[in-house]
Amino acid sequence: MGLLLIILAVVFQALAYYKYFLKTWKSTIAPNKWSWLIWSITTAIETWTYHEVSSDWFKTTVFLFSSVCCLVTSILIWKKSKWRPLHWKKDLDGSHDRYEIISITVCLLSIPAWFHSAWWAHVITLTSLVIAFLPTYKNAWENYTQEDTPSWTLWSIGDLLQIGVVTYYFIDMKELPYAVLEFLCHLLVALIVLQRKMRFKKHMLA
Repeated sequence: MGLLLIILAVVFQALAYYKYFLKTWKSTIAPNKWSWLIWSITTAIETWTYHEVSSDWFKTTVFLFSSVCCLVTSILIWKKSKWRPLHWKKDLDGSHDRYEIISITVCLLSIPAWFHSAWWAHVITLTSLVIAFLPTYKNAWENYTQEDTPSWTLWSIGDLLQIGVVTYYFIDMKELPYAVLEFLCHLLVALIVLQRKMRFKKHMLA
């Protein structure tokens, strides 16, 4: 049963990344490149610290797979984007990158913490992960087409299956936060896009 859950989780994660990669390649969506850079860093740290906490590579399989896919997707997004520095204050277009700056700072803090405690490094990067999602929530709310992809739903299903993997081989409560948080973060984007899309269609029909 546990192996089946892992296989299904990997399949859904693979489908999610494939569809997101394809839409990014075709420029039909506009991902936040700084958020993806942070995600690629945090997922790598989270995967390793999760293994340190759980001491089980079997349960870490899905996280490891997602970490590699996240890095590849992030590289694509950055190759298709123009370089610009982060701005704490509002730029000419009225945008700023405060959440990205805060998230990167918090993520970097997890590295020295790692030498003292893998668990606290894990907790710190979880915090930066949540912050890194804020620009994506904002983008999805203001213009849902920038994140209009079934990948968010597929990620949510994959995350739910990963929660099943963790609970099936459950040993310690410290193993659950990462899987649960990943699920909630992805699900919230999917719900925001769905809500905004339905509202837009309702407005068009009115």
